[in-house]
Amino acid sequence: MKTLSLTLICLLSSLSSVAGTLQPAKVKALPFVAGVPASAGTGCVGGADVRIERNGRVTVLPAMEVKGTDALTSFSRVSCNIRIPLSVAKNYKLIIKEINNSGSHFVESHNEISVSQKLNFVGAQPSANPDLILSGEGQLKWKNAVPGKNLAESPCTSRDVMLALNTNMLLKKVSLESTNSIAQLDQTQFQISAVKCK
Repeated sequence: MKTLSLTLICLLSSLSSVAGTLQPAKVKALPFVAGVPASAGTGCVGGADVRIERNGRVTVLPAMEVKGTDALTSFSRVSCNIRIPLSVAKNYKLIIKEINNSGSHFVESHNEISVSQKLNFVGAQPSANPDLILSGEGQLKWKNAVPGKNLAESPCTSRDVMLALNTNMLLKKVSLESTNSIAQLDQTQFQISAVKCK
């Protein structure tokens, strides 16, 4: 797997005025630490940029693209599999509650593009996210959100966990002569929340 760049901001330094005296404000660190992500797949051959903010917000910029340029096949498929190692504080577990995607596509008449994702902590049950179907003629920007109570949840018994995000894009063509359809996945975002185990 290809090593990715990681931007991790765990602490924020700021100043607050207390009784006329400037003092450093106390900022609580997240109860988990992210390691260096890795990626593999035909959809992210050049790697992907994974950014984890101080509040646990994760942004993945895979720059995935699927094209229907091959006149000899009726479909095209690309995939990108990302792994993020995480170390969790004792008596905490991690939860993912929502995934947001955005991109653009140009679809020829009657062609169809689908985007499917699975997000899970390795060893736990993967999320059953519904496929996003992109259709309709012309060039369009698209966004979708996959909300859920808990899309992914790490076990309380594990201090070191691996978060897996697997994305597939499939283009189905009505005819072999249809070679101009294209779709791009520009960005995936989700929030990692930490809660105490009961």
